[in-house]
Amino acid sequence: MIKKKNFNLLTKIIIGTAQFSKNYGVIKKKNQNPDEFIHLIRKYKIRTFDTSINYNKSFDLIEKNKKNSNLIIKLSTYKKNKIIPILKFKKQINQISSKIKENKIYSFMIHDFNLSYENKIRNHINFLSEYCLKKKIHFGFSIYNLREFNCIKKKYVFNILQIPLNIFNREFLDHKFIKYVKHKKIEVHARSVFLQGLLTNDLKFIPKKFLKFENLFSSWKKLCFKNGISRTDACINFILNYDFVSKIVIGFKNSEELKELIKIQRQRCNFIKNKTFSKIPKNLKNPNLWQKIKQK
Repeated sequence: MIKKKNFNLLTKIIIGTAQFSKNYGVIKKKNQNPDEFIHLIRKYKIRTFDTSINYNKSFDLIEKNKKNSNLIIKLSTYKKNKIIPILKFKKQINQISSKIKENKIYSFMIHDFNLSYENKIRNHINFLSEYCLKKKIHFGFSIYNLREFNCIKKKYVFNILQIPLNIFNREFLDHKFIKYVKHKKIEVHARSVFLQGLLTNDLKFIPKKFLKFENLFSSWKKLCFKNGISRTDACINFILNYDFVSKIVIGFKNSEELKELIKIQRQRCNFIKNKTFSKIPKNLKNPNLWQKIKQK
């Protein structure tokens, strides 16, 4: 492994705020003191937050504690399995923009895009796209798979994209995808880099239904140990190996987690390309399918 000097991970981090107001991930971690945490963020000069109107009070916490911020705001187009009426959707955007100074909004994102009802939310997407163009802020999507990407690239103009990318989920390492986003200069953010904690926690801390994949988790842990690197460091360096990813969205339980993360050194971890993890079951690598996993 080759270490590179003068690397600052802080420049890559986007703070995920789901944990500000609720338990998140398979380990159910909630940030116990978000006010103190944001104070630390101010010290480290991290400016960008990934948030949503569904994350209760996250806007208020950020506004209260972080005056110089960039917000990536994710919007839903449906609620309780029903499409949000277009007028209500427009009103929601205007309310957010009036509550938050426009120069703090870095982007709006559609984050529940679904191929099964894409035609029903087309007006929502087009309105938001035009709104962002008018306000000169970024517009994009937070998606789950390449099928969704292949749909939106044909129908919509966008300049920012969030994708799941981690050791177990390598779908977006597709050559055509990488070539396209580079050519179009689309800003790509990686999320779910720890697979909600499955890649960094021992089996005794995760729900029992995941024990059916024990061989994969054990192989991953042993591989990291053999190469003298922690699983957290390896997950981050896996992302850093790909230059088409500009930012990494990460949520934190407390200030100590952030302090430990920023100590990570950039390394060329070629061992991570191990073929053992090239074919992971869909119901493991995609959190949307976890509810279908039956306990062993």
